[in-house]
Amino acid sequence: MLDGPHADPETDILVGPTPKPPRWCGEPAIRWLAVEGRRVMRTRDLLRILCERLVDQGLPLARVTVHIRTLHPQVFSYGYEWRRGTDGGTEVGREHGIIGSLMYMRSPCARSSSKGWRCAARSNRPPI
Repeated sequence: MLDGPHADPETDILVGPTPKPPRWCGEPAIRWLAVEGRRVMRTRDLLRILCERLVDQGLPLARVTVHIRTLHPQVFSYGYEWRRGTDGGTEVGREHGIIGSLMYMRSPCARSSSKGWRCAARSNRPPI
C-alpha cells in the first residue's frame, strides 16, 4: 500500500491524499510594522528589513518592488526594489515612456494601475 499521493498506473493521474502546503502567518510582520517598523526612517531600509523578516518567517520571496507615482514631468514613478540575496534595496525610477514599453504593457501592473488595483504577481523564476 502506498502512502500519500501517487500516480494511478492506468491513467497516470495523481490520486490519494494531497498534502496541504504549510500556512504562512503574517501576524509577526504586521506586529513588527506597527511597533518597530514605523520608526525606520528610510523607505529603502524599511523594505529591506521587512523583506528579510518575511523570508526568515518562511515566506518564499524572490523580489519585491514598491513604487509611488510622481507629479514630476519626467519621472513617472519612483521606488525601491529588493531581491533575495542582495545587501539592500535598489532605487528604481521609471520615466513616463515606460507606459508605452512592451515590458510594461505585458506586466500585471499595467492591467491593474489604470483601475487603481494593487499589483501582485507570482514569478515562475526560482528565488535568487
